Amino acid sequence: SQKMGGDLSVESESGKGSVFRFQFEAHHSESRLQEPTRDVPTLKDKYALVIDENAQSRNELHINLSAWGAKTELAGNWEEAAPLLTSFGRFDLVCVSESIANKAGNRFEDAIYVAGIDRVAMRTDASTSNEEHRTWALTYSLPVEGSRLKEICESLTSNYEASRSCFKRQELAQNRPLKILLAEDNQLSQKMLTLMGQSLGYEITIAESGEEAVKAVSNGNFDLVLMDIQMPDMDGIEATKIIRSSNTLSIQPYIVAVTSGAMEEDRKASQEAGMNAFAVKPLTRETMIKHFIDAHQALHGHN
Repeated sequence: SQKMGGDLSVESESGKGSVFRFQFEAHHSESRLQEPTRDVPTLKDKYALVIDENAQSRNELHINLSAWGAKTELAGNWEEAAPLLTSFGRFDLVCVSESIANKAGNRFEDAIYVAGIDRVAMRTDASTSNEEHRTWALTYSLPVEGSRLKEICESLTSNYEASRSCFKRQELAQNRPLKILLAEDNQLSQKMLTLMGQSLGYEITIAESGEEAVKAVSNGNFDLVLMDIQMPDMDGIEATKIIRSSNTLSIQPYIVAVTSGAMEEDRKASQEAGMNAFAVKPLTRETMIKHFIDAHQALHGHN
């Protein structure tokens, strides 16, 4: 105790026991992750979103990212984070806890695609970690060294422009222009797919039933139709048959069957109706990109 600048004393009372007192001078320690304030070139002026229910972890990320020159926004749950992820390119980096990503499920994966983020930094709990996240997340567990955290963040931001360049509006929408109709009765799906389309530079027209889809195609010369096959009244299969039988259309659109299940009978029925492709909900941003490219190639004969 004397080597630490303190003092140790003992008080004993027969039949009752002893009391040990230890006194020393302690100094406040900064966050275990914090490093000296200095800009990191790949992080300087980048925008980061930190989504973590753990206040200490959230604060440590904020301190370190700020010290490295990044600007941060903080969210303590998915409800706070979701509205921030509706704009393409707003954030260069997303750091999220695994528990929040798990609770949000497909909503989180779809949201980061809409935001133009391909991979995230994820704080995991080693005892409950989900291996499936490894394909789109660089993971770390607490406690973590500042150098490891910086390495993850640098890796994600240094490759950011390259990884999303093919998804930029001028790269996809301008080179592969499409007039798109979404036939979908579910409002949540309408909003999500519309946001995904907008993030790629496309405006999407909505039809809420098979009848509306048939009418829209007959009046609008659409290049691509994303057709929900399970709408009430007239379903997507019947609507497609009517569209394919029309002799008045200047072009026959590329039609993608969209369904909530991967049933073989649905796939067969969509093919027999004349649909060009088949997609299972929830549609990811990558899936949308694939169908946009395929539709443009089918209609115009080149990439």
